[in-house]
Amino acid sequence: MTESRYPPWPAATQRLRIAELQIDLRYRLLLGDGEPQVELPQRVFDLLVLFLAEPHVLHSRAELFERVWQDVVVEDANLSQTVWLLRKALGPDRKSWVRTVAKGGFVFEPPSAPEVLDETATVPTEDLPATETIATTSCPPATDSLGQIPATAVRRRPVRWLAGALLVLVVALGVGSWLRTHQTASPETAPVRKAIAVALVDVRDPAAGGDARWPGRLLHAWLEWKLMSLPEVVLLSEADLSSKLIDASPDIVLISSGQLPGHPDQAYVRARISGGADQLQLSGPQAQVPQMVDQLSVQLVQRLLPGRAATQWPELALDPQAARRFVDAYDAHQRRDWVASVQAGKEVVARAPGFGLARLQMAQALSKLGQAAPAQAQVSMARKNLNPLPPETSAVLAAWQLGLDPQRPADAARAYARLAQRYPHKTEFALQQANFLARSGELEQARTILTRPDWEQQPIAMRIDQLLALADVDGNLGNRQRARNSAQDAYNLAEAAGDGWSLERGNALLVLAQIDAMQHQDKADFTLYERAAEAFASGGDEFDALLARVLGETAHPTTNSRAHMDQLLAEARAGGYRNLEIGLLLRVGMQQFAAGHHAAYRERLQQALAIAIDSGNTLKQEIVDLHLLNDDLLRADLAGAARRITRLHNSHLQGTSLAMVDQYEASVDQIRGRYAHALAVIDRSQRAAVERGRPLPPYALAEFDCQRGELLLQQGRLAQARAAWTQCADAQQADNQWQMIVGRANSDLVAGDRASALKPLQVSLAQLRQTPDGPDRWIMSINLAPLLARAGDLHAAASLYPPVVQGANAAGYDLLLALAKTGMAEVAAARGQWAASTTFAADARKLIPADAWIPDYRLREVEMVDAMARGDRVEASNVLEQLDAMAHRLGDVQVQMEAHSLMSANAVFGDCTPAARSALAARTGLRGANLAWLTASLPIMAKAPLMAASDPATRDL
Repeated sequence: MTESRYPPWPAATQRLRIAELQIDLRYRLLLGDGEPQVELPQRVFDLLVLFLAEPHVLHSRAELFERVWQDVVVEDANLSQTVWLLRKALGPDRKSWVRTVAKGGFVFEPPSAPEVLDETATVPTEDLPATETIATTSCPPATDSLGQIPATAVRRRPVRWLAGALLVLVVALGVGSWLRTHQTASPETAPVRKAIAVALVDVRDPAAGGDARWPGRLLHAWLEWKLMSLPEVVLLSEADLSSKLIDASPDIVLISSGQLPGHPDQAYVRARISGGADQLQLSGPQAQVPQMVDQLSVQLVQRLLPGRAATQWPELALDPQAARRFVDAYDAHQRRDWVASVQAGKEVVARAPGFGLARLQMAQALSKLGQAAPAQAQVSMARKNLNPLPPETSAVLAAWQLGLDPQRPADAARAYARLAQRYPHKTEFALQQANFLARSGELEQARTILTRPDWEQQPIAMRIDQLLALADVDGNLGNRQRARNSAQDAYNLAEAAGDGWSLERGNALLVLAQIDAMQHQDKADFTLYERAAEAFASGGDEFDALLARVLGETAHPTTNSRAHMDQLLAEARAGGYRNLEIGLLLRVGMQQFAAGHHAAYRERLQQALAIAIDSGNTLKQEIVDLHLLNDDLLRADLAGAARRITRLHNSHLQGTSLAMVDQYEASVDQIRGRYAHALAVIDRSQRAAVERGRPLPPYALAEFDCQRGELLLQQGRLAQARAAWTQCADAQQADNQWQMIVGRANSDLVAGDRASALKPLQVSLAQLRQTPDGPDRWIMSINLAPLLARAGDLHAAASLYPPVVQGANAAGYDLLLALAKTGMAEVAAARGQWAASTTFAADARKLIPADAWIPDYRLREVEMVDAMARGDRVEASNVLEQLDAMAHRLGDVQVQMEAHSLMSANAVFGDCTPAARSALAARTGLRGANLAWLTASLPIMAKAPLMAASDPATRDL
């Protein structure tokens, strides 16, 4: 937060106190006497600091947006949510300190001025609080009311920035030293040792002949793992040596190996520490190379870290053949050839099952390939194999395992937070903390870490990773210009570093490509994707080269897009890149969906699900399940959708992905007429998000409001429905705007204001006709057409149904087909075309589940009017009585009012008395909720109001 005024307390202040409440300015904590400490999200903390600095001052909403959200465009709801969270954090006895001034803003009114506390306060050591993961799938919107299918059943927004950017961040943080991600919190009892910087440099001995390289590479890999496992060591690459370091120059370990001259069966391994006069060397038979490497690594650790002389490590228990193959696996890992790394690793552990480092390396590669379950299994076995270990390193493996689990980024963030606090010189810990905070949705906290001034002093590789992580976070926060600047800085650093930095250039170019596509859309420079792919390929990284091309094709499909995607899919499958294959299958599936090839779409989804299950990737399974849930609804499989919703509620989904599941649950309830339960689901979802400290973003809240408007209107709560429609439009999304227009027109219709409803319906019709043919347009059509019919424009309504019937029939989407046939039956009845109406209604009946109330009640209304046209008033009265009873049971006030419009003024239908009908009409104001439009073509005599079937007058007729 950038302040326009300076706080009144000293710059070095760490804690403040107001009454019994303490505010820890370093860790964003509130501490009350005898109360659990509360950590504040960044924006909430920024707002509190502003209030503390300027109490008893009226702050307008505009001012607060300018000062707390400077340079960030946010919705008005963000401030309301932030104030709510601050009041909740202050607690019930102190929430009144923040007073709302109507149409003015907010005033902070504490009982006393903040008091600066002694700066020797104890640093808290508790774990960070658990956080919510925001998943990459955005909530689909819901559409119109009055008995139409909610758009939740089909609508999909374009993938937001979050999806691509986090993928790139994972790539960026894997560059070079793969084991940088293996750090975690050490036990509290471990001493904090003096930090040193070390660089390992391979030196080729020109006098060495034959097979000379592998013993030196084995020493490099084994010593690298030991040093990286120690929190006091900062390990640098050769390219880092020219960069500015925090402390003294690093210790450089020069490593070489070869055959002894004249003794081809004898090998040597040699190492020398820069600045040291002596050289360490061991020699012996080739069969003893692993033992020599092991001994030399122990000696080097003791020379570099005298305080570690007594530290015990596991033995390098490999035979020469396994050791050579491990070097192959290590080299493949360094160039990111994950498939080759896994294959070589499997051969190593087949010969040496107890060699834990090979299993760790395999776990990293398997994770990159999307095989989460095998990766976890390898880590578990590695933890058993790697003994003995220093206390710090033992904890390393547990935390790294957290980081490999896609469902536990918040846990990993907490682990790295503790370690970063204990070892502030080890910036890898802070970088990983920020990385996992970003993955768990805590973007502001991640940005606070990534914008510290000390990053300027880091080695080049670390600086590039930090800049790319910052670009990712800023992109997710919506500030694309800041994101672009950071990515460009990262690219410039990699470019200036010269040879050996092609992978870093590729990462930077890929982030720049995605930002450019988001900012400029069709005018973006899409060649950046190919440049990134070429940079990766030049560094030997075929995996990320393929990834860059996939993202490029996704961002900018070509005329040959489908064939190109199939080619990329074949490459991903051949390479064993399971995560990428799943993503491509989903992308190809969505292309098939948009093209109307829905059988092929479902086939791709099932293939993706099978791969996710086979690879043990539960997160991908859940993402595919969300797509299949959409398909369940479109095919009218309400029971299957309900089962899938239950399964997803028991999954690891969080944030907006979990909100999407809730929206689907509310949609199934809505189709079944369970309006009260649907509203409870929506309220529960929003409340749970707030209670977890992760309120839903504005677009998700707006989509819930769209759906809430439909439900409230069916319940006869007209004023509340209109308020919900207003909120529905707040997110400024085009489809939400369309739903808002249609929803308000619907409200006007049921209120009896047909003239006000007709113009917005015509505007909506014009917008619909600009939408390409496909499920989105079909959904819009079956929502808009019934309202046009009720407004009297039967011609426009009738014109919308045939394309839906043709498309939905070909796609196998029975729910859409049933609703279209229902609408055609209504139009035919309104026109007096009774034979056609009966046929369409019978067709629709065959397609809907027994508990699908929305199409069922509409068909009952058609069947009732058809019986009146035939003169069968007993049948019509029976249908009417059943319809009214069911509407009463479900609380569907709108349908009750429509049924009442056909009842005789003095008729009693069960519990539905004339007095009850009058009271309901007065209470709801739904004067336009009637069936006059549907009975318009009935003969005069047939229009006579209906009596109960048991009434003698009805029997006489």
